[in-house]
Amino acid sequence: MQGMQMEVLIPLLGIFFGGLTLLVPVVGITARIALKPMMDAFARYREVRGDVEMVHLLERRVALMEEQLHNIERSVGQLVEDSEFRRQLESGEPRLQPPAA
Repeated sequence: MQGMQMEVLIPLLGIFFGGLTLLVPVVGITARIALKPMMDAFARYREVRGDVEMVHLLERRVALMEEQLHNIERSVGQLVEDSEFRRQLESGEPRLQPPAA
């Protein structure tokens, strides 16, 4: 009985492994064809998400720069008022109020 099982088992294993040698490349090619569009879509999604984050970062930087510009403009305005006040003091022109701080 043992010899008969081996006689049947050896051709079955040969057919099985022979089929696997053809099946593995076919499955690999099929998986590549099926997964490539999904991986491309995922890569585009990550790229777009990175662009959105970059836009938010740039918006934040521009807002900070605008705030600094307003602070500089306010400081320059105060300096102009102070210099005008000093010029009037030195010239002897009457002025009712000093510039607002």
